[in-house]
Amino acid sequence: MKIRFIICLIALTTLTSCLINPSNEDDLPDVSGYIYYKGVIQVSTEVTLKNQTQTWTKDTDTSGYFLFKDVNKDNYDLIVTKSFDDSSYISKTEHISIQQDIHLDHFRIPKPVNFHDPINITNNSITLNWSRYSEDDFYEYKLYRGYNSVLDNETGDLIKISTNVNDTTFSDDGSDMPYGLSEDRTYYYRIYVNNEYANLGGSSILEVKTNLFDIDPDLLREYDLIEKQNFPNTFPGTLSGIDFDGEYLWFLTVQYTGEYYDPDTVNLIKYDLSTGNIISHFKYYNDYCGDRMSLAWGNEYLWLSNEALNKIMKIDSDEGQILTSFSNQYGVMGMTVYNNFLYLCYYYGIIQKINTVNLNIVNTWQNPFGGGANNGIAARNNEIWLSDYSNKNLFILNNQGQHIGVAYNEILEDFTGYKSNLNICFMNEDLVLCKNGRIYICEIQRR
Repeated sequence: MKIRFIICLIALTTLTSCLINPSNEDDLPDVSGYIYYKGVIQVSTEVTLKNQTQTWTKDTDTSGYFLFKDVNKDNYDLIVTKSFDDSSYISKTEHISIQQDIHLDHFRIPKPVNFHDPINITNNSITLNWSRYSEDDFYEYKLYRGYNSVLDNETGDLIKISTNVNDTTFSDDGSDMPYGLSEDRTYYYRIYVNNEYANLGGSSILEVKTNLFDIDPDLLREYDLIEKQNFPNTFPGTLSGIDFDGEYLWFLTVQYTGEYYDPDTVNLIKYDLSTGNIISHFKYYNDYCGDRMSLAWGNEYLWLSNEALNKIMKIDSDEGQILTSFSNQYGVMGMTVYNNFLYLCYYYGIIQKINTVNLNIVNTWQNPFGGGANNGIAARNNEIWLSDYSNKNLFILNNQGQHIGVAYNEILEDFTGYKSNLNICFMNEDLVLCKNGRIYICEIQRR
């Protein structure tokens, strides 16, 4: 009887124990941990836990701690993303199988990739350098260029992809652009790091300005243009060209009809600046003149370029008769004559030197302003001056096409007319400059 009582007591005790301490097999596990960056606890850092069907996100608390409670048992990605004040960020992903409580006591975030100071900057190139990504999940770098500080992988131009983790330099010369990088212009850069499946991080945005010019200091010539007088274009039509024949100014204007079948009128006007009188006025009629025409005077002749016809005409300056014409490449922005040479400035970034006697091309140079520009050009003793709608300063080449100087002025500070011809010419010791249909006479002062 006593033995039977003991057996019953043991059975009752066992049953009561199971009810008080039930098995943990059906409990949902927790995921927790602390986030560190460079050995320091990270506060308000984003932590994401996701599987194929669900995503949870929360920030670490003031002690750098995060906790996801009652997580379904499954395989997950734990993603920690740290954003920095300079707009760079970095993510780290751990693949974890959650079958029971998991605590990550020291989850370390790697350093983001960021730019060092540029290795080299010229007037048309920027050599970049950035820190090497330090983790094992690297797949590629992607480098983007932009034109303002709002730059990401959607708004910028992708200019480099590299799958070599040690490839951390790039020289940007704008080879992906029609006319390359421009001088004295600010560009913005951002580098992204990806693994094979997703983005891992992005750098801060680097702002770099190209040089105004790249000139040997021993060759440098610097001038200031001081305005002496200005007056409006009162001649009929749009002012498209200007030059000086040693005594009088010549103006090229075009009266556009706006109709395809009605001819445009081209005016060549010889003007006495001292009296305000028109000495000669020649008119020509063309079916269509195009947006840009150019004028040059040299050796008693006028030279006229017509963008629409891709022709340059030689004109008797006394009678206005067209003596001859020759075909040229498309896109003459400006031209000038010095000695027996005609200098042509082209839309796509080159300057040609042409013999006016036999019309052979003597030389071809790159325009330091680059291409796509509305250029004016003027020449005097071993100096070729260039103007451009994108820059308030004028650049100077020598007769070998070397960039040797700059002329500073404030007149072009607010010039924005892409299709408004920006013509220049020398008038004795002064420079004549046309801006938005107004003519400026400037004294040239050597610094």
